[in-house]
Amino acid sequence: KDPILNSFRDLRLQLQVLQKKDPGSKEYKADQKTLETRLKRLESQVMSDRQALMKRGKAAKMDTNQLQSNLKSARDNMNATMQQAADDVIALTQKLQDVEDKFA
Repeated sequence: KDPILNSFRDLRLQLQVLQKKDPGSKEYKADQKTLETRLKRLESQVMSDRQALMKRGKAAKMDTNQLQSNLKSARDNMNATMQQAADDVIALTQKLQDVEDKFA
């Protein structure tokens, strides 16, 4: 399972246990500090994971844009090549016609 989700569940359970204790006891204060420390660590981990996800998302978007650009360039190049080939066929056909007319 998700370790962050498990950590939140664990913190909730510990908070429920803490709420049943006497707020004036030393044990209560120590447990409260422990929970606050764990919560801060968990918040830090969540923020770190979020930033990593944002970076990966940004990188994926950049990769997608680059791939789309490469695809467009390849299509344009293919269309230009096909147009040049068609023009070459027309020119060669015309030359062949001229040669046939010359020797006919």
